[in-house]
Amino acid sequence: MNTPFMDNGSKELDHFQEGDSFNLPEEEQWLAEELIHVARLNPPDSRFVNTLSLKLRQQHPANQAFKPASRRLWFTLAGSAVVILIALFGLPFLRQPGQTVTVVTDIPTIETTIVSSQPTEPINLPVLPMLGPSSVMASANLGEQFPDAQWTLQAELPSSPASAAVYKTKATGDLSIETVRQLVDQLGMKGEIYKGTSSQPDFQSFQVIDGKSFLNVYGHNMSFNYLPDVFKAKDDHGAPLKFETMSQKAVGFLSNKGLLNFNYTVEPGILFARQVHIIRLLEDNVPLRPAEPADPDFVVTVGSDGEVLEVRGRIIQLKKQGDYPLRTASDAWKTLLDGQLGGRFGYQIARLYTSPPDDRTWARQFEAGDRMELIDVPEVLTTVDGKQSVVRLNNYNLEGDFSGINLDDQQLMHVTGTLASDARVIVETIEPVSGEPGVETLGFTGILRKDNTGFAIQTMDGKLFPLSDAPEDLPDGEPVSIAGRLSEDGRVQWTSIFAGSSVCATFSSSFSYFNASAGGGGGGGGGGGEGDMCSAYPDLHGNVITGGFDNLQPGTPISAEPHIETPYKHGEKVEGIEGEITGILLVKTDGTRVPQFSLVVENKDTGNRWTAGLRGDTLSGLESHLRMMIRLWGTYGMEGGNPVIKVDRWERVDPTEKVSQWIGTIDAFQVDSKNAYVLTINDGTQFILKNSMNNPPEAFTHPPTSPDGQFYVEGVLLKEKIQGYPVIREIQFSGGQPDQTQEFQSTRLMEVGPLEGVSDLVSGQVNITGARLVYFSMDFGARIDDEDHPTRILQPLWEFSGTLEDGRKLSLFVQAVEEQYLK
Repeated sequence: MNTPFMDNGSKELDHFQEGDSFNLPEEEQWLAEELIHVARLNPPDSRFVNTLSLKLRQQHPANQAFKPASRRLWFTLAGSAVVILIALFGLPFLRQPGQTVTVVTDIPTIETTIVSSQPTEPINLPVLPMLGPSSVMASANLGEQFPDAQWTLQAELPSSPASAAVYKTKATGDLSIETVRQLVDQLGMKGEIYKGTSSQPDFQSFQVIDGKSFLNVYGHNMSFNYLPDVFKAKDDHGAPLKFETMSQKAVGFLSNKGLLNFNYTVEPGILFARQVHIIRLLEDNVPLRPAEPADPDFVVTVGSDGEVLEVRGRIIQLKKQGDYPLRTASDAWKTLLDGQLGGRFGYQIARLYTSPPDDRTWARQFEAGDRMELIDVPEVLTTVDGKQSVVRLNNYNLEGDFSGINLDDQQLMHVTGTLASDARVIVETIEPVSGEPGVETLGFTGILRKDNTGFAIQTMDGKLFPLSDAPEDLPDGEPVSIAGRLSEDGRVQWTSIFAGSSVCATFSSSFSYFNASAGGGGGGGGGGGEGDMCSAYPDLHGNVITGGFDNLQPGTPISAEPHIETPYKHGEKVEGIEGEITGILLVKTDGTRVPQFSLVVENKDTGNRWTAGLRGDTLSGLESHLRMMIRLWGTYGMEGGNPVIKVDRWERVDPTEKVSQWIGTIDAFQVDSKNAYVLTINDGTQFILKNSMNNPPEAFTHPPTSPDGQFYVEGVLLKEKIQGYPVIREIQFSGGQPDQTQEFQSTRLMEVGPLEGVSDLVSGQVNITGARLVYFSMDFGARIDDEDHPTRILQPLWEFSGTLEDGRKLSLFVQAVEEQYLK
């Protein structure tokens, strides 16, 4: 169903091979937490939350999941998740000819639109990073990458330009209040600026509330989300306007706000028919394609009445590096076929569907004086000067007596009150929700049924629930997702409704790369599993798979030869080295399962860790000892810049060691002059979580939280003690308590797959019908990447696009800058 998601097997693979626990690295943790924070700003959105609920119930029966965690997913992934939980890495998105309406403005960009000049003298040009290593074991050329494809060039290759500009994205640094205020003024808002709530102290975000208008600004790349009316955005059930009309409305809105200070082109949205994409054009009107296809410079949602419902955007700061000579398109194509690129090309394969025009939504509207009943997790926001605070729930400001209520513990609350104005609720009662409300009492997915008494929803398990005060224009017999609750009389008291074929649509975006030693790359896929509900719409499943440009792989160090400190040299003997064993299970497309093991070695003096992949014929049985300490002998080597050990023999360091589980609270303490997390179980016993002592200082300013304050910890109880405390080498911990039948997760080989071989992605006749110059950007790390990081360089690429025999769209991308300017 309409639940875009990220299939990022490569990143999961990296984490497990590195032996990391389920605690995310800092740069990923702040993003993950902020995604959750953003999602929480909106009440449960029927477009996403009921779909997710359905899939979770299908894939993870109740006796196999943490119930508190399921509840947390319900509330935190709602709302904006539908537009942001897509793969964060990729290449320029593919477009069919004729879909784009180009509108080039006359307004110059502050730093990006620069009058073309003659190429700089070569001696003065900085050397640029290659987008792939100088040699690639598995895919040095197109023929080796896709051996079963036959290529036919049907496009006239452009003979120009001979040179093109190269740009560098600026590090945004900390987001200033002045910058936020400037954007607030541009949008015509008058509200206070509130500090974002995040447990990651180095991540900045700000919220602005002005009646029904809401703005969220993020510091890592100066991106923002603006809703002129948070309630109207969820209540649009008229037919979408023609794209030409929507694009005029979107452009007019952004222009009036002073946000279109660059040349641009407009394109239809990918996920929904009401969206307009604004694509930046650089010199000579060459498009800057976003790394994520659904996230260009601006995404504008236009309602059926022509009003703008939402704007998602980002402020990119570019600096021109110079004009570089280009290899010709003809030379790039020839070199691509001849295999002389050394892996310096990328590809993108897309299966697209036409956005259904019936993504209709209804939201219950209230007027001043109406009685209200709300159920959700409240949030306390404080102004940047610390002088004021506001309690928010479901986009309403709550006013009342909150004494005796802890609003900071992320608890589900039941609120009753009266609407005093556009977004203010005078609270009469507020109390925690008792028990664990089942998803069937908070949301419903199924088919709309109409009879002489009104509308009802027939759920996936065949139950029929009548809707209270149902809108008259609901589509009978269509798929529907409803956010609401079941009242005592058995009727659904709905808060929002999403109906039509769009409920059944799925879209995924993934990154796939091939590594000879790893045995394959990750793939992306659509959805399914909706049963009869979506049987009338079998083709609304799209996906984009991107690969190549090995130096820009997500989840790996972006450098040709990552430097890893180990005490060994290639070919040296390893004698009795000790480390923790980790592993994964690669699942190939034919169902074959291949276990892969790694040894995580820690320097006891420095705390530094390094990981070696294990090779050889003596690894049988290691799957029974995951997360245990083993001692091994063998020969050290390097594969693709990564350490490996060919194992001769191995043994357990301590055969009595075992994985256990604990439930309790986690607090940050000072132990032995170091920061550490301390687990306190129900009988009062306290344990030091050893791996937490390697966390950065910021991790202890805001220790982890969970809805009920409880954590489930898997780990190994060590024989050592620190200042008298027993010590656990924690493997993973998560909020809530496990079901009684819960199996240990940390001692299971995680399945990665099914893996689709890269060579199988493209086969048969491929007709290349288009060729042009493009740029692409990867601004995911705009705040955290180093100034000289390869992802900061916007280089021109030759794009060769065409169609596969099964109708999928293909683009190949080749670095256009001449070889002598690459390193």
